[in-house]
Amino acid sequence: MKILLIDDHVLLLEGLALVLQRAFPTADIRILGSSEQALERLAEDPQADLAIVDLAMPGISGVTFIKALEERRLFIPTVVISASEKITDVSEVMQAGARGFIPKTHDVNGMLDGIRRVLEGEVYLPPETRRRLERLEQSRAVDATTGRSLPISKRQLEVLRLVKDGLSNKQIARVLNISESTIKSHMGALLDVTGAKNRTECIVRAEALGIF
Repeated sequence: MKILLIDDHVLLLEGLALVLQRAFPTADIRILGSSEQALERLAEDPQADLAIVDLAMPGISGVTFIKALEERRLFIPTVVISASEKITDVSEVMQAGARGFIPKTHDVNGMLDGIRRVLEGEVYLPPETRRRLERLEQSRAVDATTGRSLPISKRQLEVLRLVKDGLSNKQIARVLNISESTIKSHMGALLDVTGAKNRTECIVRAEALGIF
């Protein structure tokens, strides 16, 4: 079994690797300091049974990493760990396709329980987090009835979300595995649709229109 650990905090990485090695003695634990490193490694060797990735990292975040896996058709179960327990962050993580969300406040036993469940094919959320997420989804279902639709394609929405995450056109192209010129074309269309003059205004207007 191969497990990828992706985090820019070396101390946390080494501690988690030690815990996992004790829990899964035969596992091949790979430590990677960024999502970029992980994607480079997966380009050489796309096999992995689990990826554990931090939510907030410089460059490509945990959520964006999951999207990058999907674009490359790498179906690796991914667990996001995070110091943030904001329910909107959890929602974004799960919508992106994560198989689990584990707060860094979890104790070792709780974290291992979540990881084992994901390895067994389950989707894992701490019970209270799951209840909060269900309440958020119910409120969004009500709000969506008053939302305004815009002629934005699925791909353009993906680009817009990555722009919101602070990625450059070059980084977005790498995540989505398409050319930078295509990203520029999508951005031009998004500016036209929202009536914005720049990327920042585009995000502000998209949020005001309830696109996110």
